[in-house]
Amino acid sequence: MLANVNGYIKPITVTGGGQDADGNNLPVTGTVLNSVDCYFNTNRYNHAGTYDGGKFTIASFYIFIDGAAKVDYGRLQLYDLNSKSYGEFEIQDVQYLSVVGCTKITIGNKNVSNS
Repeated sequence: MLANVNGYIKPITVTGGGQDADGNNLPVTGTVLNSVDCYFNTNRYNHAGTYDGGKFTIASFYIFIDGAAKVDYGRLQLYDLNSKSYGEFEIQDVQYLSVVGCTKITIGNKNVSNS
């Protein structure tokens, strides 16, 4: 059991996409699943990015959840215990850490416009 829960995730499953028989694009739909308690810490949080007309932030985090979790979703939303949203992220890596009995999820590639 995680001793220091400081947030929760909301997994997102993605369905749809592709093309129909006439070659028209089909919409992609994301479904937000039930929240899962977690401990997370920052891997990288950088406000230094700029582009023509604005700035952006790049962020990535390590997330730890109890047990050998089945992570069969490609994206998730990250929140702290006060329900502050850190955004929606792509899952980069999943590892089961048998010594401590938890699953480590690495998320990243979050670009937030700061304009």
